[in-house]
Amino acid sequence: MNIPDQFKSLYRNDSFLTSDKVQALDYYSRKVLLWNKTRNMTSAKTEKQFFDEHILDGLSVEAFFKECKDCVVDIGSGVGIPGVPLAIVKPSLKVHLVEPRKKRATFLTQMKIDLGLNNLEVFCSRIEDYKVSEGKCYSFITRATGSMSKIVDILSTLPTLNWKVYFMKSHVDCNDLRKTERSLGNSQIHALDVPGRNVRKLIIFESNSSSSYTLSTTIDKL
Repeated sequence: MNIPDQFKSLYRNDSFLTSDKVQALDYYSRKVLLWNKTRNMTSAKTEKQFFDEHILDGLSVEAFFKECKDCVVDIGSGVGIPGVPLAIVKPSLKVHLVEPRKKRATFLTQMKIDLGLNNLEVFCSRIEDYKVSEGKCYSFITRATGSMSKIVDILSTLPTLNWKVYFMKSHVDCNDLRKTERSLGNSQIHALDVPGRNVRKLIIFESNSSSSYTLSTTIDKL
C-alpha cells in the first residue's frame, strides 16, 4: 500500500487511523485540491499544506467525540473541516455538514458519495435554517472566526434544549467570551494538539449548563 508521506506519521502514531481511513483522507485531500483549480475552495496549494493546516486541525478534536452519541453538526463547513475527517475516522458518528455556498455543498455531497460515508449528510443552508428534531441531542462545532456569542444566539432559538457547541479558535476575544458565558454559564477550554500551530483552543459550551458565571475559571486559561 502506498501511503503518502504526509500521512505516514498519522498512520504510525494514531491507533484510530486504519489504512483504509488514511487512504480516504488522502483521497479527500487530493479532491479538494483538484476542485480548487476551478473553484475557490482553499488557500492551500499542495496536499502537504492542506494536511498540515486542515487535516491535522480537524483530527485534533477526535478525542472529544470518542463516546459521542449526539448528532455532530459542522457549522459553515466550507470544504468539510472538521466534519469530513471526523466522519471518515469515526463511522459510528452521525455528522451533518451545514454549508450555505452551493459549490462547496456540491463538493461535500460528492465526497459523501465517493467515500461511501453513510454517516454523513450535507445541508446547503445557513445554520439559521437548519432543521433540528425536538428532544434530540446535538453537538455543534465550528472553525469560523466570527463571534461566539452571535452563533450561540442563533443556536438558542433552535427547538431543542440539549446541545453543546465547540469553537475551534486560534485567538479568543475575551469580551466575546464574557458575553457568551453570561448567556450560557462557564465554558470549558482545552488546548488542542495541532503540530505546527503554537496556539489552538477548543472552547465548549453546554445549553443546559449552570448559568452561574465566574470569570476566573476561563480567562486565566487563555
